[in-house]
Amino acid sequence: MSALAHDIELIVGAQSAPPHLPPLAEKERFLRTAARLIGAFATPEHPLVLFLDDLQWVDPGTWAVIEYLLTHSVVRHFLLIGAYRDNEVDAPHPVWRTLQSTAATIRLLRLAPLRLGDLAKLVAETLQCELDDATPLAAHIREKTQGDPLFAVQFLSALADERLVAFNHEEQV
Repeated sequence: MSALAHDIELIVGAQSAPPHLPPLAEKERFLRTAARLIGAFATPEHPLVLFLDDLQWVDPGTWAVIEYLLTHSVVRHFLLIGAYRDNEVDAPHPVWRTLQSTAATIRLLRLAPLRLGDLAKLVAETLQCELDDATPLAAHIREKTQGDPLFAVQFLSALADERLVAFNHEEQV
C-alpha cells in the first residue's frame, strides 16, 4: 500500500495525515474519498463504466464502496455493471439487499442459455470452420452444458486442453 500512496503523492503532492476519527466516521470519510476518486475519472466528456464480475463473492469492504456509490449521488457520469450468479445470491446476501433497497436505477438482465445456433457460431469462430461442420460439436456442447455460456466455453477449452479439438496452424483449419 505504501507504493500506491507514494505514486498518488507524486500526482497530488504530499498530504498531511487526516485527523483521527471514530470508526464509523472513519469509514464514511473513506467511502466519500473513494467516491470522489471515482468521480474524478467520470466526466461528461469521458463517462466511466466499471464492470465487476462475480459479485456473489464480493467481500464486505468492497461491497461497502459499491453500495455507497449506488446509494449516494455524488458520482455522476458513471455506470456500474455487475454480474452475479443468481443461484448464489439469496435474500440475506448484500447484493440482494442492496438491489431491493437502493433508489439507483437498476436493470436486471438474466442470461438465457445459448441456443444451438449461437453455440454453433461460437464453435465455428473458435475453430475457424464452417457453421455446418461446427453444429454437431455445438449440439454435444449444448447437451453437456445446457447452453450455459460459461460452461460452454469451459467445455470447449477442456476439449482443446485434452487435444480432442485442435487448430491446424499450417493449414489454417
